[in-house]
Amino acid sequence: MNIEFPQAMTVSNGVLRFAGGQEVNLWGSNFQPNLYWEYKFRMEHLGFPQTLETMKAMCDDGFEDMKRMGCDVIRCHLTPADFTDSMGNLVETMWLDMMGYMVAKAREHSIYVYITLINQMDFTLIEESFVANATREEWIFDPDVVQATQNYVRQLINLKNPYSGICYKDDATIAVWGLINEPEYPTYAQMMSDAKQKTIFGVWLKENSYACNDVYYSKYREEIVRAYINDLHDILREAGAQQPVVWNCNWPRMIDGRSDVFRAVAESKAEAVSFCLYPGQDDVGEPFVENAADTSANN
Repeated sequence: MNIEFPQAMTVSNGVLRFAGGQEVNLWGSNFQPNLYWEYKFRMEHLGFPQTLETMKAMCDDGFEDMKRMGCDVIRCHLTPADFTDSMGNLVETMWLDMMGYMVAKAREHSIYVYITLINQMDFTLIEESFVANATREEWIFDPDVVQATQNYVRQLINLKNPYSGICYKDDATIAVWGLINEPEYPTYAQMMSDAKQKTIFGVWLKENSYACNDVYYSKYREEIVRAYINDLHDILREAGAQQPVVWNCNWPRMIDGRSDVFRAVAESKAEAVSFCLYPGQDDVGEPFVENAADTSANN
């Protein structure tokens, strides 16, 4: 890119632009040296020690690969169970430290970072962390989990990166804030089988004088999703973070049976949406590593 780095980004008429007005067109890859999951899944069985020095060295090597590939953006989701407690308060761990190191190194290499704030994978470092003790559906629909999430986001974006001295909310190296990696939404049947969620829905029905059925549940789900996105958007803006906010719309065809959710996203304050797709993943057997197939003729 022949554009000064880092440069803040904004969305204008549906187009992501740099502060100077040029349209943003970046090439990059997932890169997550700050995740406990990455260590447990990919490194531990190879004998690498779980130390800050080891992860920093691998991060450095990774950025050299990113530069050789011509990447000018990396995408990283965070797993709050690496560094938060049950209330969403930050906990000092090597993985929180590694987030700072990764962002600072990205800045040194003139590479933007796309950070998604919430995800949870197979391995959990802090067992009592709020995100590790709730289902993906509860992340959005359980008020206690939502409150812990908002607490976590407030603390994280106001945290000063120890390696750059810049608060995350003020660092233009962070191009955008994604909110949740691949969010899920409870169906009417799931909600009705969960006592807590059924009670919350019942209160909403009573407040609005609605009957209890799937039609009004769709209306309720749309309202909850829109409010969730807007509240986190407001927290970011009130703290001074100006990066565009992105909502992930999951896989192709996710809209099937979820048009209410997509209306909520379209009507929300989110400036951008994202989609995830691994081409060919539905075309071979499981596990895919044992079912190789030539899919070059497929669309």
